[in-house]
Amino acid sequence: MNLLIPKITRPVPLTDYAPELVAAPVTEGAATEPITVHVWVNPPRALLDEYWNAVEAAQKAVAGAGEWNGFFADWYAQLWSQHPDSATHWTAQAVKTLAASDTDPALYVWLVQKSHELIAAHRRGEKKR
Repeated sequence: MNLLIPKITRPVPLTDYAPELVAAPVTEGAATEPITVHVWVNPPRALLDEYWNAVEAAQKAVAGAGEWNGFFADWYAQLWSQHPDSATHWTAQAVKTLAASDTDPALYVWLVQKSHELIAAHRRGEKKR
């Protein structure tokens, strides 16, 4: 039997972080919707290995932090861009902008942690909540 496993994404409404993080209504009088990041929870082992190898290398590196920041921005952009709706996809520059936010620097850290929690839960076989 040929089993084709699709890319599985899980929504992360940013209103879970802060209720104010909603998109502007599309039309006047329409309800606002939570800004949502769709996390790819079943990335291949090789992609996860790339991440953890880069974390280890970045921790050992004395110089070249910019190079690692670029890698992680690309990696998260890939992780957050697997939903079929391309309007939800991220660019590496958008990830860098979020990571460098002076307005709410904790949002990036929260989203990264939430992404890894969802991947781990999926790998443990936990049901979607």
